[in-house]
Amino acid sequence: MGCRSEWVTIWASLLWLAHVQVQATATNLDAIPIVNARAIAMALIAGRQPESIQDRPHAPDRPPMPIPSPAAISPPWTIRVEVPLVQLLISVRDRSGAAVTGLKVEDFQVFENNRLQPIVAFESEVTPLHLVVLVDCSGSTRHGRQALLNATRRLLEALSPGHHVALYALAESQLVMLHRTSLDRQLIAQALERLPEPGGGTPLYDAIVLTYAQESPWLKLHRSALIVLTDGVDDRIRGGIRPSETEPRLLVRLARQYAAVVYVLQINPFTLVPEPAWMTRARRALEKVAVATGGQLFRAESWDVIERLYPELNRELAALYTIAYRPSIPLGDGRWRQIRVRINRPGLIVRHRAGYYAW
Repeated sequence: MGCRSEWVTIWASLLWLAHVQVQATATNLDAIPIVNARAIAMALIAGRQPESIQDRPHAPDRPPMPIPSPAAISPPWTIRVEVPLVQLLISVRDRSGAAVTGLKVEDFQVFENNRLQPIVAFESEVTPLHLVVLVDCSGSTRHGRQALLNATRRLLEALSPGHHVALYALAESQLVMLHRTSLDRQLIAQALERLPEPGGGTPLYDAIVLTYAQESPWLKLHRSALIVLTDGVDDRIRGGIRPSETEPRLLVRLARQYAAVVYVLQINPFTLVPEPAWMTRARRALEKVAVATGGQLFRAESWDVIERLYPELNRELAALYTIAYRPSIPLGDGRWRQIRVRINRPGLIVRHRAGYYAW
């Protein structure tokens, strides 16, 4: 839900990504069987890390988030209290759709269940992000490996420098971990060369659940985004050979528990007009997941032209502010809490996740 208990320095913002240089080494492919995804989703929603995920060793390039020391910040004084925080990523645009930069913490007000909340940390739109990229290499993509490889390579090249990137793929009904978090684009490019051949069923929703589980601490607590490259077709929607256990409604509920914004880059697998009804359902299901987090679904007609979406994606990432606030009502009741953000400037459009369940 983007909540945590920690010692909070009032004068500190969450600028860990700007200061921590993470250098990863390329690893061998790590294929994770996609099983029990629905149970994993339910555990994550309730704030528990499933044992199957807990037992997996963490890569040495993934340190815990550091809290800046008072000496590093040099404020006139420091006040520390142990509090649970809720973190939000907020997209701000003007009416023409352009990203709005230069906003300050005093420009924002956050309301939870219509109660004004105290903002205790703020990150500007220039702070780098932790990006998790999931590439759909399942049999439904109907494209060869080279098309997927080229599209993903162009995406990584288009992303602004400074972002940390983790890379996963769905192939042969498994979640394949291609690369852990790294700033080194050369290492990431080398890992991309191990992108699997397309094949197998398409438990896409389950693959997204397992990606959340693998990246849970980072997607929940840090300034982050999940980018999914896919044709959007889960075998649950079409009746394929490997349907997801996770229904779209549960995936939406899971996504709302995380601070991460979801962006879906969907490639239309058909040229039929109008598109089949099941394809419309599949697209709308993923769009609901993205919108629930404050993100968007972008559509391209083929893998060959998907790079046309990348500038718009970069503009989205460049418009994200991060706010952490201390909820006035203690957590733990598991009830839905609605979030509303107001900006003290007229004519601006704000997007963010609508709320969370207070486990």
